[in-house]
Amino acid sequence: MRSFITRRQNGFSLVELMVGLVVAMIATVIVLKMFSDAESTKRNVSSGGDAQSNGAIALFSLSRELRYAGYGMTASSVLGCSLQTYNSARSPSSLAINSLAPVTIFASGATATVSSGVVLPAGDTDTDIVMLVSGNANTAAEAVPFNDLTDNESYEGYVVKNRVGFQVGDLAIVSESGKNCVLMQVSALPGSATVCNESVAGNASVVQFSTDSFLNPYSGCAAATSSYNLETIPVTYSSSDYAAELSNMGNSPKIVAYAVRNHTLTYCNLLTTDCANTSNWSKLASNIVGFKAEYGWDTSGTVDGYVDDFSESTPAALAAKTDQCRISRIAAVRVGIVARNTTAHKPTTEQPTVTTEAPTWQGGTFSLSADSDWQLFRYKVFESVIPLRNIVWKGVISGC
Repeated sequence: MRSFITRRQNGFSLVELMVGLVVAMIATVIVLKMFSDAESTKRNVSSGGDAQSNGAIALFSLSRELRYAGYGMTASSVLGCSLQTYNSARSPSSLAINSLAPVTIFASGATATVSSGVVLPAGDTDTDIVMLVSGNANTAAEAVPFNDLTDNESYEGYVVKNRVGFQVGDLAIVSESGKNCVLMQVSALPGSATVCNESVAGNASVVQFSTDSFLNPYSGCAAATSSYNLETIPVTYSSSDYAAELSNMGNSPKIVAYAVRNHTLTYCNLLTTDCANTSNWSKLASNIVGFKAEYGWDTSGTVDGYVDDFSESTPAALAAKTDQCRISRIAAVRVGIVARNTTAHKPTTEQPTVTTEAPTWQGGTFSLSADSDWQLFRYKVFESVIPLRNIVWKGVISGC
């Protein structure tokens, strides 16, 4: 009789399978948690790098422009003057500035009134608007005294003591104490070749400004037509004693305003653009959420070029002085910029926020409360004190 041997079948029991699944699930959770933490760390590091880059770009750009502020404004009568300009290539063509200065800081959270006809829209909450004026002349010559010949000759122009540094196409600020100043473009230098390589007859000591009388020497030369000049110069200056001055600003001076809008540092050149329209502002650096600036005032009895006080407003010691004197006492500007990372933190039970206190700088604390989620971002603060060398180099103005 055959006997049958029953063999036990190989395999896993249900209990063993369940234990294996539990172990695998635990391992998967651990791996996913490690991956999530690694990605979070990578994201924080990379976004922190973005904040570092954006803040550095913003501070570097502003610092460079601030160092140039006032370049070409060599006449004392330019500081604080009411500037009138015209540019037919700009809409609107007329531009006025109430008080011309190398640097003007407008209070945060409000529109910036440059003049009655020019109002810059406000930036983000608790951010300033800063306006800088600078030229780009090839030579940093002193202001040139002149006598006005507008009413004395058959042409419009100025007899200057010397024409060193002036070239056809340069823009010059025409100024005299107690009068409005005007930005005009040199259209002819008699006795020398023009941009059209044509010779212009006349007194070699005259700098001519016109878009009417002096177009004939440039016949067939479009480069001679100036969009900056009116047919009639709007201000008559002294015709004797060389009481007025020309400050050469080069062929492309700038009156540029900086403001933070929608967490982006933007800029706009008032000489060429209608900056009352926010769509005309160009982007400079993204994820900038704080921008503050303060004047560095020299309040000492005798001007020494050293900063004694930082403030957006005029110190009491200088309150009684004229605009010209107050502007001449600005020896530096202190700037603070806050950049944030690009990606918001995802709240967790262990870490609901990543920032508990608003960032600070030497001028105080930045207010970020306008953004309800501001505590979910990391911030980097950049600040610097930039000397206004072009004001300091001017030296002491008589009576200031």
